[in-house]
Amino acid sequence: MIAGQRLTNDRSMGLLLLVLISFGAMVRAWLAFNNPYPSVDGVFYMEQSRQLLLTGQLPFSSFPPGWPLLFSLPLAFMDCSNSAHVLLAAKSSNVFFGSLLPLLTYFFLKSRTGSGWAFFGSFLLLILPMNLLASRGDLSDMSFSCFLLTACLLTRRKLDFSGGLLLGYSYLIRPEAGLIAGLLWLVHLCRERQIPWLFSLGNFSIVIPYVVFIKISSGQWSLSGKGSFLVQSFSERSANQYLQMLVENSGKFFGFVPELLGFPLILMACWGLWIEKPRWVVFLAPLLIYPLFDFAMAHRYWLPYLPLIILASWYGGRDLFRRLAEKLAGKWNSKLLVTGLCLVAVLGFVQTNVQYLPHLKKTTESYYGLRDAGLWLSAYVDPETKVAAYKPYASFWAGCSFVKFALDETDPVAIVDDARNRGAKYLIANAMAIYRFIPELAPLIRQPVPPDIASRVKLIHARQYESEVQNTAIFLILDPEANRE
Repeated sequence: MIAGQRLTNDRSMGLLLLVLISFGAMVRAWLAFNNPYPSVDGVFYMEQSRQLLLTGQLPFSSFPPGWPLLFSLPLAFMDCSNSAHVLLAAKSSNVFFGSLLPLLTYFFLKSRTGSGWAFFGSFLLLILPMNLLASRGDLSDMSFSCFLLTACLLTRRKLDFSGGLLLGYSYLIRPEAGLIAGLLWLVHLCRERQIPWLFSLGNFSIVIPYVVFIKISSGQWSLSGKGSFLVQSFSERSANQYLQMLVENSGKFFGFVPELLGFPLILMACWGLWIEKPRWVVFLAPLLIYPLFDFAMAHRYWLPYLPLIILASWYGGRDLFRRLAEKLAGKWNSKLLVTGLCLVAVLGFVQTNVQYLPHLKKTTESYYGLRDAGLWLSAYVDPETKVAAYKPYASFWAGCSFVKFALDETDPVAIVDDARNRGAKYLIANAMAIYRFIPELAPLIRQPVPPDIASRVKLIHARQYESEVQNTAIFLILDPEANRE
């Protein structure tokens, strides 16, 4: 009788979750289609996908190919030469993965916590503002979250071929999954005194071909196209400067997680990890390496690990409530436990996430001057044409190659010459980008252009807007030596 009632409750809860996920998918789709601009990193992912479908070859990039390969599937049924279609493929794929994540989280949590906390944890991720933001964009957060969580499910009891394969593909999306696979391999070796051959075969069948691809493309052995970033982080500063950067990054990065879930859940999660010491804690290991890199820390790096943190908070909260019940000489009740945990978690979650709701109304960087310039330029370029700019938006919309301005130059003439020497045919000057990031090129958006620059570029098109910071000029890069002759 009790088992039948529990089965009925589980089915009702599962049905309610599916309804909520369906509604969440519609919200994600609405947010995605009202966000018509790409992100900087998203452009490089989308260019990989476009080049793969146009040429049949995967281009080498510091951005790993796992995410572009995924949204190449819907893009194959669209016009991949149309930048709007490429962006649509990436965003629609993120809507799918962002909607799938709460469902995977439910199954992940249910076998460990029961359906009550599993439903609650899934609902938190369904409505989490940062998840909604990631689901409407063009980055890899949601796909990596789904693959990593599925790999965690598959490796729960044993390390087999499927778990190795899933972690291998997770590595193609983000290389930090390789750290998880390596740690799982070592833990298994130490505990079982044998090598997990099937797990290794599944993992290496994806990892080794990609490592060979990096070697052929870059000439260097590396586990990631981003390996040079860590080398630069070390080499460009002294030991004291690097230590200072590490402390600052760590403070920022680990301060983000209470802002996502609230302090009550995080405190319970810390206690849960301390008392349980679960094997799946190795899936949290990549969180320790993000502060090592010299790039901006971001909330979104935490998103793939939130299901694990929610599970840890269950362990911690359960223990704390049991201890409290014992002190009060009361009888511990599972329904009371779940209700109490959910109430405490909701209060902290709501308090910290209200501040992010206004961000849902904002679009990704709205450089519509660069978009319009790129669309105009698309009639005059081919995929091999190189366009120099600070941000890659104009070249993305034009469907051609991007050359970034030399940021180590302070002379505008040297910046133009460097762009020409690297093969750029056109130069894009956007008022917002120049005023914010590269003021050395301010002469390009003023009239008249100084003679030493005017001999190197020719204005061929200008876009002017009511908001002057969107004003954008397109220049044809000239050869000053040819002009002199």
